[in-house]
Amino acid sequence: MLCKHILLVEDDLDSRQIFLDTLKDIAPGCACDTANNGVEAIEYLHHNRPDLIITDLNMPKIDGLEFIKVIKKMLLSIPLVIWSTSSLDINLASTLGVNGAIEKPSNYNDLYSLIQRMVTCCGLS
Repeated sequence: MLCKHILLVEDDLDSRQIFLDTLKDIAPGCACDTANNGVEAIEYLHHNRPDLIITDLNMPKIDGLEFIKVIKKMLLSIPLVIWSTSSLDINLASTLGVNGAIEKPSNYNDLYSLIQRMVTCCGLS
């Protein structure tokens, strides 16, 4: 079976670890690389092609909105999902042509459900 790849762009260590632990529960064969911010993610994308990018919006160096704009300029056809605590940011980002936008859940069950939908929709499980 071909292992699928996700790139998670998230600066908060706790959020990143919770996402990774939940993903492992849902899709143990799915690999997930991480970047702390948009700068690291862009560097990663110069050498790698994940099947899905999930990005936070509020990050240092290059925030999620700028990162999305760079991705679009690079003409990458990788599905891109916004993962943010702010529904206002999600509404703004969705106008940039992303594949999806979700608000970060406040509990494990909601996070599990959201990640399960993302993995299923993108055929990563």
